[in-house]
Amino acid sequence: MSEVLYRQQPPLWPIWAWLAATAAAVAVLAATGDDDAAWGVAMAGGVIGLCGVVPFVISRRRYSTVTVTPEQLLVGRDVFPLDALDRELLVRQLTEALPWRAGRIAGGAWGHTLNERHLLIRVEGRPELLSVPARDPRVLSRVLLDAR
Repeated sequence: MSEVLYRQQPPLWPIWAWLAATAAAVAVLAATGDDDAAWGVAMAGGVIGLCGVVPFVISRRRYSTVTVTPEQLLVGRDVFPLDALDRELLVRQLTEALPWRAGRIAGGAWGHTLNERHLLIRVEGRPELLSVPARDPRVLSRVLLDAR
């Protein structure tokens, strides 16, 4: 694998927060002597976590991880050669915020996460704009421009 110039992964803290909250609730209820309530909270926390929190966090890490190498941009399961990216669009986003009208999310994600910011890219041979999840779109744009 080539040298990694930039890498961004969604955090794992929601899993640890869910585990801590469930463990704290179970500990408090167990300390009060209400074993049935503690057991119920443990089961509810387990179901909510295993059916919601863990799949959400893991899928975000799979489909929203962004990696830039000297040759390509990898977003989730999509790979884009840097030579195929529209430089003019990347330069424009360094100085101005573009209206968000991307037709598809790069990487394979189904939807955007609340408060998630994106960099718009245009790939040669594709008619629509794509959005790439980015903590700071200007930093990602600068890395893409400098890598080429």
